[in-house]
Order: sequence, then structure tokens, then C-alpha cells
Amino acid sequence: MSETWERLKPTIERLRTTRNCTVAEAQLALIEACSQGEIRTIWLGYYDPPCPLIPKMDWIGADIDLYNDRIVKADGKRMAYVGFSRDDLEGWLTLSAPAETPSALPQAEATRQVEKSSGDELALLTTAKGRAQWAIAEIRKDPSVDVDKMSSTVLTDKVCKLLKSRGVTVADLPSQSTVERADRRRP
Repeated sequence: MSETWERLKPTIERLRTTRNCTVAEAQLALIEACSQGEIRTIWLGYYDPPCPLIPKMDWIGADIDLYNDRIVKADGKRMAYVGFSRDDLEGWLTLSAPAETPSALPQAEATRQVEKSSGDELALLTTAKGRAQWAIAEIRKDPSVDVDKMSSTVLTDKVCKLLKSRGVTVADLPSQSTVERADRRRP
């Protein structure tokens, strides 16, 4: 039996509709799943079959250029014609989808759920940019950390780890570009 591989844009659209989230949130969730090996990927643009699998490490620090249908690896190299295992994607969506996620609920209900779980300023933040700004402010409180000297990738990683520790779901984490916009002190 032959495995089916799905292209980037349909994969993002399926994530967006299944999880009822933004495109940026779907991209971040897909990168996270691929970097952890939960969804296998291949390079469909390879000239000699069989197409090689893309290593998990290539997804660490990667970004998605959806407009040009490309993956941008951490080293800046772009990869077109990426295929995602349809079986892995369906299994991951089934296993990783909570019964109800805050992004699938009306905004007021999502805010109430976060308020119940964390009980701090994070409870009032319902946008990815707001959550990123809150997390950056929290990170800046640590005198041993110099946020201004961090790369955007490292800062995004720290922001996402902090937010995850506060119960924010992967689909509700800010993307790297959102973290960059949220950090007003960056040039």
C-alpha cells in the first residue's frame, strides 16, 4: 500500500479548520509536530524516487513561507515541494486535539477558561501578540537574561516554553513573527 503525502497549503488549511485556529497558529503547531517526529515529511521535489524523509532536526527553528509554499529552515535555506504524511497528520490531529480548546470557544468563554487556570495577568490576554508581550515582560524580569541580545528564534522558544508552562495550548502559542512584533524594544 502506497502512503499518501499532502502538500503544505492543504495541510495548513486542514489544521486551521480542524483546530479552529489562525493560519499562524496552525503553522506553529505543524512545525512543532514535525520537529518532534510526530508527522513525517518528505521532499517531493527530489529527482530520483524514493523521495527522502526530511530529518526532524530540519524543523527545529524552521518557519513556513505559506505565500511561496516553502519551508524556511533555521539556516535560512528554503525547501519547496514538502509533503506531509496524511496518516501521521490524521493520527496526530486525533491524539493531540483536546476535547475543547480555548481557540475553539467563543472569545469570552476562552478568557474565562484561562482565568480559571492561571489566575494572573495572562488570564486577560486573548490574542497571540498579547500573550507574547506578557511572556516577554516576564522574561525581562529575570536579571540573568538579556532579551535584547537574544535571537528572535531563541526569544520565541523562551516565550513558547513559558506560555506552555502556564497552560497555553500549542495552537494558541504566538509565531516567531508575532513575538518579534510584540517585542517593541527590538529594532
